[in-house]
Amino acid sequence: MAVHAMKGANVLRVFAFSDGYGTQQNILTPVPFQPRLGEYNEEALKRLDFVLAAAAAKGIRLVLTLTNYWPFYGGQRFYVDSVKGTGAPQELFYTDPEIRKYFKDYITKLATRTNTVTGQRYVDDPTILAWQLGNEPRTSNGYDSSNGLAPGALMTAWTREMSAHIKSLDGNHMVSTGHEGFTTNGDCCNGHTWLNNGLTGTDWVASNLEDPNVDFATLHVYPASWGFTPNDYTWLGENYIRSRGEQARRAGKPIVLEEYGMEEGWLSSRNTLFDFELSEARESGFDGSLVWAVLHREGYLSGVTTNFIFDYNGDGARAVLDEYQRGKSINA
Repeated sequence: MAVHAMKGANVLRVFAFSDGYGTQQNILTPVPFQPRLGEYNEEALKRLDFVLAAAAAKGIRLVLTLTNYWPFYGGQRFYVDSVKGTGAPQELFYTDPEIRKYFKDYITKLATRTNTVTGQRYVDDPTILAWQLGNEPRTSNGYDSSNGLAPGALMTAWTREMSAHIKSLDGNHMVSTGHEGFTTNGDCCNGHTWLNNGLTGTDWVASNLEDPNVDFATLHVYPASWGFTPNDYTWLGENYIRSRGEQARRAGKPIVLEEYGMEEGWLSSRNTLFDFELSEARESGFDGSLVWAVLHREGYLSGVTTNFIFDYNGDGARAVLDEYQRGKSINA
């Protein structure tokens, strides 16, 4: 925390969940917050208390992400497997009443918690910048249309239910969705119509801009992972970053470039991509940015294989540090 603050970061995004024992996805969380569904591990939650206290001491604010579409650290898959058995459709996380209740219970557990380090209730802690419904919540490709639903309908209903639940508990903090930015209509070209045609089950406009309980919109940008080549990624500047920024301005909502990142080697330098994306975001009126992901020191995540993570001496750090000087932030 001290290193991030010294480098100029003012916001960190923290995964405020870890679910289950013994899976490959949980190998880094031997002391999970929720070892079994509905069972809370006080010793693990004290670690989150410590993170909040450490952030407060360094003047850093936190976005607390509550679950994950992807299976690492448990997330949605953990809830579905626990209630419905292994292999049940993950979309039941959004529709099954019992699963939704368990997730609401977890939200309530955190929001009403009193920090054992500071003595402050989470709902009153100014260190928390925002609650976030999840990391990249979505459906499997084509799920809505395959089940007779309008694209984005399932996700929008879930987002509205959960954002309202958080606001019923905590009127002091902002709420965000963690969505990537995919919409259900609109022009899109260059072979990437899925960004706008509802394939992933998210209606970014309805869930981020039209939900009164969502306070700012989020956008994630990963051209390499999305099938772009090093020769055509700049298309995303005008047609994705700028277009979403304009939509947010029209709706009167702040917008954050919440994840940007690059697998090592896709371009000769991460700085090239980061400079481009951050410039597009600034010129489009974005209110902040968070990178995926920079560590405070090399080798901190020993044994983890990921080409998206680097440290402050690594490729990409220069662009991130430049952004810090403009008053922006970090994702870790």
